[in-house]
Amino acid sequence: MRTHISLLVIGLTALLLSACGQSDNAETETSEAEATTATAPEAVPVPEVDTESEGARLNAFFAEEFEAGLMRSPERLTYQGRKERMGEWDTRTDTNTIEETRLAQASLDQLHEFDFDALNEADQLSYQVYEYGMERRIEAAGFFRLAYPVTQMYSFPAQSQLMLVRYHTVETVEDAEAYISRLRNYETAMGQVAALIRDRTDLGVLPPTFTYPMVLTVVEEAISGAPFDDGEASTLLKDFTGKVEALDISQEEKDRLLAEATGAMVGPMARGFRDVASALHEAIPLSTTEDGVWRLPNGDAYYAERVRANTQTDMTPDEIHDWGLVEVARIHDQMREIMVEVGFEGTLQEFFVHMQTNPDNFYPNTDEGREAFLTDARAMTDELMARTPEFFNLLPQAPMEVRRVEAFREEMGTIAHYNRPAPDGSQPGIYYANLRTMDLWPRHIMEAITYHEGVPGHHFQIALMQELEGLPDFRTQGMFRNTAFVEGWGLYSELVAHDMGFYEDPYSNFGRLATDIWRAVRLVVDTGMHHKRWTRQEAYDYMLENSALSAGVVEAEINRYIIWPGQALAYRVGKQRILDLRGEAQEALGDEFDIRYFHDAVLSSGAVPLPILEANVRRYIEQELAD
Repeated sequence: MRTHISLLVIGLTALLLSACGQSDNAETETSEAEATTATAPEAVPVPEVDTESEGARLNAFFAEEFEAGLMRSPERLTYQGRKERMGEWDTRTDTNTIEETRLAQASLDQLHEFDFDALNEADQLSYQVYEYGMERRIEAAGFFRLAYPVTQMYSFPAQSQLMLVRYHTVETVEDAEAYISRLRNYETAMGQVAALIRDRTDLGVLPPTFTYPMVLTVVEEAISGAPFDDGEASTLLKDFTGKVEALDISQEEKDRLLAEATGAMVGPMARGFRDVASALHEAIPLSTTEDGVWRLPNGDAYYAERVRANTQTDMTPDEIHDWGLVEVARIHDQMREIMVEVGFEGTLQEFFVHMQTNPDNFYPNTDEGREAFLTDARAMTDELMARTPEFFNLLPQAPMEVRRVEAFREEMGTIAHYNRPAPDGSQPGIYYANLRTMDLWPRHIMEAITYHEGVPGHHFQIALMQELEGLPDFRTQGMFRNTAFVEGWGLYSELVAHDMGFYEDPYSNFGRLATDIWRAVRLVVDTGMHHKRWTRQEAYDYMLENSALSAGVVEAEINRYIIWPGQALAYRVGKQRILDLRGEAQEALGDEFDIRYFHDAVLSSGAVPLPILEANVRRYIEQELAD
């Protein structure tokens, strides 16, 4: 298996080198020409470059590349609120991944043809963000066959249903027919997913055994209920029926559309989902209970790349692990101070148990309890929004809603997440809370999580990014993930809410520390499992012992880190970098420091890589000192 994967990486590298060979030769020729010029009797005058013209050419290049990438992805088009290729799904094949990587290298080569020094400051920043993102994308492509095709955190069967329900609008008969086309095209799309599962199974790249039942539940439930059997209407039949019934067309036309949709569901859609289910069942006997990616072919190198990509630093897994241990101890000391404040007598671990088992600390596990949670989260959001002028100049215009995660996604999802608004305004920003059981939501942590996922967290950063004027689309639409920035801001926002005067109840303030240590223990357990070869049980025991999370949440978190190596490291690393830069600005500016302008410096360029964020903040400091 190691030979197989090595040959794959070598082959991909060779393909990319051949794609960029012409550019490399041109660079060599330029160097020789420069050497000849340097020894010439008379200097050759350097022509002046029109900065405005060079910037216009660069931004035209960005627009063309972004649009071309968008047109290659029917799903991204739908998320953008556009209707081109509305009846199609993205292509999920290794051949397509290799082609996308070749295009990334070609795009990077084109970027390097621009005269960086001739660009103004804003365009230089866009150049650097694009260059960094493409370089990371190409580096990650060397390991693309080590990523699991489906997991409980992400699977096309679940995400595609969400897209149809939430983002595939039906305003015309043509939109409805495009929906039907997607139902028919499920057979091809799911066949591609099944092929990836079978290929990775042959390669020995299988997620641990525990993931399969969770994924299979979603796959099998998608083709359960009417029209697949005599049960209640399935998720997609219910969604499509409601959308068609709302159209101002004849009943005869509605009946035709519903009949075609039903035929597509029981035919090609069902065959596609069953193909994925079969591939998963074939893989289960070959899966193991070993969890870290160190067990995969070339797994150590893969994890090292994932750490670099997600933290955007040069920290090694050992350095991150040791830092995590220090942070856990520091936050424990802060938690003990709150124990004294509330008069609790006992150990910190006993206080954790008290918070996890006290029935007064939970919403009732009923529909009324879920509605009470949503009401409280909305009230917290409204109250914080009323106090933002003291801490923020820039605010998004897009509205944000608090919603419960849809039933068909509850079993696979995390405790909460944020969905960005559609750029055309057809969808608001959404803070989704997973309320399948209220045992996931002790009252003391819901305030911090609401600030993280909603305001001033992801909604302020992501929605605002989409609304920034004068930036290329690839920056406002988040073409590159930059997880350390995005999740670092989310976690930093939990602290900003404290600066704004929230968490007045000491138990809520303890909840803020509980969510902070939640992210700190990730530094230890993620590196522990994937680098130090901890077992799942060792990681579970450490997290349960050192965090205030319940056993059920700890289990779900460990499951997440196992199948998403390195991603969970981004939160704490990103937050710490923003905090360090804030401290740097406060020290440099003294009494002139205004947190509103610091937040402008952080948010006004969109989600940038951490090294570029550092340069942005230091530029802001220099400008403030100059004024």
